Amino acid sequence: MINAEKTKTMVIEKTKETPITITIQGEAIEQVDQFVYLGGLINADGSNEKDIQRRIGRTSQAFGTMNRIWRSREFTKKTKIKIYETMIQPIFLYGSECWTMRKQDEKRILTAEMSWLRKIAGISRLQKIRNDDIRQALGVETTLLDKVVQRRLRWFGHVERMAVDRIPHIAFKGKRNKGRPRLRWIDNITEDITSFGLTLRRAMDLTNDRGQWRSFLRTHRRQLAGVRN
Repeated sequence: MINAEKTKTMVIEKTKETPITITIQGEAIEQVDQFVYLGGLINADGSNEKDIQRRIGRTSQAFGTMNRIWRSREFTKKTKIKIYETMIQPIFLYGSECWTMRKQDEKRILTAEMSWLRKIAGISRLQKIRNDDIRQALGVETTLLDKVVQRRLRWFGHVERMAVDRIPHIAFKGKRNKGRPRLRWIDNITEDITSFGLTLRRAMDLTNDRGQWRSFLRTHRRQLAGVRN
């Protein structure tokens, strides 16, 4: 059974929006240029910029509801960071392993994260204290961006081990369209892998053994934290 009122259609392409008409029992289904599916915002142009902005907004909203905790003197900074990592960060990281991120997106993420950490530390931007000093004072070595990279590489391993007829694997192995190249998810992966001194081909070989790939990621976790810094 399909609920026509809740069903939408969308054509995902990087140029113009192609009109499409699908009907259910004579009723035309609305065509949209963006749609929230399983918590993620899907855009007709295939980009993740708006989804990242939406995720930052939802995280900021959740962070704001806990202002009493961040301002409280009854909690140590260590406890506040534990709460932040347990209850706030997962809101942002949901679905982040599938993002294709540009440099502008990475900068936006780091800026948002520092605004939250400054709030926890009780430090204003007017005090002009370096971000690294704030992180050190709070004991936060790994940035949100680092965690996105870690999740992305874990998902890369899952996709690479999938059967060849699985949709994620087909999309991953798909050919590039004609026209001006757009940044792809695999381009982000290649950049991550290159930072370890590996080729993409070698990384694909490592992912064939799940235990070996997990061990590799654990061993390079500290180096992972510096990929985007």
